[in-house]
Amino acid sequence: MSTEILTFSPAFGLKESIHYNTLIFQADSGREKRRDKWSDGIRTLECSLHEENEAAIDAIWDFFRARKGKYDTFWVKFPTNKNKVVTAESVGTGDGIETVFALDYFPIDVSSVVVYLDGVETEDVTPSNDLTNEIAKLTFSSPPAGGVAITADYEYYIQARFSEDIFSREKIAYALYNASINLVEVLWNTYSAP
Repeated sequence: MSTEILTFSPAFGLKESIHYNTLIFQADSGREKRRDKWSDGIRTLECSLHEENEAAIDAIWDFFRARKGKYDTFWVKFPTNKNKVVTAESVGTGDGIETVFALDYFPIDVSSVVVYLDGVETEDVTPSNDLTNEIAKLTFSSPPAGGVAITADYEYYIQARFSEDIFSREKIAYALYNASINLVEVLWNTYSAP
């Protein structure tokens, strides 16, 4: 599992869809029984280019080669998608003892995190991604005082992989200009997005 980040510029058109896997059993009477095979849906992310951009094609080509097609995972964040931005998440309440608090989403863009204590921005905190336990954390250098409300704004990533193992450079260019290149979400072992 890689923590490399595939960064998109506004020159890309980005779409997100979700796929579920449902088994439907139909009895002779016509009644149905359904079973959900997956506990979470899996997103497909489609990227395309709005205009000719050789630098963008080179970046996707190099990134595809470095990931060895669909072998290695990576993180992706859509800069144009407000759904990947968390605003004023209630992280917890200070008790004068606890210094570590968990965020709802994982993994996070640590450079995007802004933390507030009772509505006042603080820099007395270090955001991090704990890859072993699959959780994003805020660690304060001194514990927030008792009764102090802790909130945070931040952006988060989706873990993904390429949907194909074979690409020619021409196919990447064609797909980016005329169709799209598909990325598939890779679910974490324990973490499940809320």
